Amino acid sequence: MKENERNKNHHNVIIDILIILAVAIFLSLPLLSKNINVLRDDGIQHIIRAKETGDSIKNLESSKVLINLCNGFGYSWDLFYGNFTSFITGIIYIIVNSEIIAFKIVLFLLLLFSGISMYISMKAIFKNNTLSLVTAIIYMTAPYHLNDMYMRYAIGEFAAFIFIPLVFAGLNSIIKKEENKSYLLLIIGASGLILSHLLSSTIVAIFCFIYLICNIQKLKDKQVVKKLIISICSILLITSYYWIPMIESTMLAKYEVYEENKMSTIESVNSHRVGLKTLLNSKKNFQIHEIGLATIILVGISILKYKKINKDDKKIYCIFLCFGILSIILTTKYINWGKLPKEFLIIQFPWRMLEFSSYFLSVIAGIGFINIIKDAKWKDIVSVILICIILIMPLRKRIDYKKYEIKNPKIGTVYQNSIYGTNAGAAKFEYLPKKAYENIEYIALRDDNTKIITGEVNIKNENKNNKKLKLTLECKTDYIELELPYIYYSGYNIYLDRHKIKYTESENGFIKLKVENKKDKNINIEVDYKGSTITKISYLLSITGAILFISLIFFKRKQQLKEIKDENILKKNEN
Repeated sequence: MKENERNKNHHNVIIDILIILAVAIFLSLPLLSKNINVLRDDGIQHIIRAKETGDSIKNLESSKVLINLCNGFGYSWDLFYGNFTSFITGIIYIIVNSEIIAFKIVLFLLLLFSGISMYISMKAIFKNNTLSLVTAIIYMTAPYHLNDMYMRYAIGEFAAFIFIPLVFAGLNSIIKKEENKSYLLLIIGASGLILSHLLSSTIVAIFCFIYLICNIQKLKDKQVVKKLIISICSILLITSYYWIPMIESTMLAKYEVYEENKMSTIESVNSHRVGLKTLLNSKKNFQIHEIGLATIILVGISILKYKKINKDDKKIYCIFLCFGILSIILTTKYINWGKLPKEFLIIQFPWRMLEFSSYFLSVIAGIGFINIIKDAKWKDIVSVILICIILIMPLRKRIDYKKYEIKNPKIGTVYQNSIYGTNAGAAKFEYLPKKAYENIEYIALRDDNTKIITGEVNIKNENKNNKKLKLTLECKTDYIELELPYIYYSGYNIYLDRHKIKYTESENGFIKLKVENKKDKNINIEVDYKGSTITKISYLLSITGAILFISLIFFKRKQQLKEIKDENILKKNEN
């Protein structure tokens, strides 16, 4: 009997996934237009970054530093910003040979997998196929979700929509002490979040902390604490290739991104707050900062039908409802961010909290629908899908159908006034060393040769090829200081007559090299970018973490199959 139920459930899941696929295809139809402007807002940054990442992969080079940016002196995204989306887009770019098409494909895939992850997560929490499907559809059609896809092209934050549901499904499984592998979703979700969008990860971590406080009694259980510790250690291990080099970089030099008031100020954050009318209708805005009519109606119904909610689900319902409402409140003009701890300014835009209200309120809205129609049938589910789609149809009028073109074809070029605008591929140069940022005019005017800072030396046979540089020095003094044509980032390997030497940062934010006791000698210098020793160790740690995690999944699966087999044997014996 149980085997028949499992087969039926498996069949239903396949149908549900196909429905999610159909919705994702429908919502992605505008991407088929050749004239859709995917370069607007953040799109240009992520597309160029993905192309540069793809080229690095083709050349079997590290993508930690993208050498074609900043006048060919190199610019790093990967040391500070997760590379999940740039790596995936870069791989697809290699296959299709078009960064624009690759970007569109990834947008579609991220939307599709956000629906699938929501479906899987809801099944893990509520064990209800219909609720899972409806909630996934509401989540996929959430206005801010589609705003990230078509208005902002904020692919990092857009990818976070995949992983947020997995985090809470895994955390819920641990709190409920479920004897299955659902708690592993926490590891997948949190790791994906960190590698996609660190800011979203930070906010989710705060919500998770509050969620644990709401279930403080459960933390007295050793098994719960053990799974939480295993999960946290696994997450840190798997993502170590990202956060360890980032910490190393911040210890070696000051970078502009960490300067106070660089990313945002009290005034800039408060200027991006949203009015209540905008939350209901943002037609006059450049972006869509709305809750969504379908969500509002279904959330209201769920509150009215609160008594009908299963007793076991009421606690998570209340927590998620409070989280959703809090997320909405934090976007509004009623909150003065100047009164909050200054660390909160990292959010940059209060309307970013709609990312989280989209998740929490989609769950509440799904519960609201289920409690309207307890025994939902196909026509009811189709009705919800059609309603959601009809409500988001006006979005297509907001999409920019202007044939994509890059106004400045010299991607990554730095001009003397570049600091005052946004640069294609390097954003606002926030990932430059502080010294380089303060000398942006020097970067704009500097040529591509090695400079002599101190001493007398003839530079011969200089040959720079992307991240590789070779040159010969005829030293006329014992002590020489050189500035290489590379902006200062960790990971360059520099050899002086085949002996590896250390380098420091010049006053202009470039790599500075010291050569001592070489008077009347000819020496050869070779430069390459292979990543620092710490970076290489972090990659090994991540690979080890991934292998251990996959092994854990197989172990849990083997355990599950054994339980099914034991059930079948017991059933035969009973017969």
